[in-house]
Amino acid sequence: MRPSYEQLEERLRFANARLAEMSGANLAADVKAATGLACQQARVLAMLYSSPGTVSVGLIWTETMQQNNGDGPTIEAVKVRVSQIRKCLRDLGVCPSIVNEWGFGYRLTDEARGWLAERLARRAAA
Repeated sequence: MRPSYEQLEERLRFANARLAEMSGANLAADVKAATGLACQQARVLAMLYSSPGTVSVGLIWTETMQQNNGDGPTIEAVKVRVSQIRKCLRDLGVCPSIVNEWGFGYRLTDEARGWLAERLARRAAA
């Protein structure tokens, strides 16, 4: 038996919600609201926050900057975004915030992770 149109719509809604959850889209929106970062910066910070270890530069670029057709800023833009995030977090009193794992990528410091977790928890409680 073929699924009805309504069943297919429901499956699509569920799949889109799951994809947003897996990609960190909801977390990025929360990070943006909690920190005041721009969209792309918030997506990078959300990715670093959700990863327990180091995230490669290539993965950050692919997930946050590359467009569907493969275009977008160069991979050097990751360095710029991380620099902007560091400056913003430093202005908010969080330093050090992001560590460069030379030749691989970036990771969030425990101090920054705790600070962001506290901000997100306060935001969720409000």
